[in-house]
Amino acid sequence: MALEGTDAIRELAQRLFDAVQAYADDKHVRYDDRATKDLWAYAQKAAADIAKEADTGRAEREKEAQRNFETLIDLMIRESNEIHGYRVRFPGVIGWQTMSGALSYLRTNGFCPLWPFC
Repeated sequence: MALEGTDAIRELAQRLFDAVQAYADDKHVRYDDRATKDLWAYAQKAAADIAKEADTGRAEREKEAQRNFETLIDLMIRESNEIHGYRVRFPGVIGWQTMSGALSYLRTNGFCPLWPFC
């Protein structure tokens, strides 16, 4: 049976977002405002997709989303090291520029589709 109700979907989105936030904290980075909004939107999309899954597939799909969010964060960190002067201008921050680069990397290197990003 699919997960029903906006509160349940919002709670799932929050759980995903909190997990990716904890992962970023462990990596000693934080998001800029735009990246925060984008990551929240991806968490909402993932939660809505997971909500459509049967009960038996939901937990595995949530784990998949968490792994994929971690991959995106790792690529954003990588991008912060690749963009000339980024770490000096924005120490400890991964933002929209690093997300854009990470998503471009995913697309051009055969990682897409990587749900829920591409």
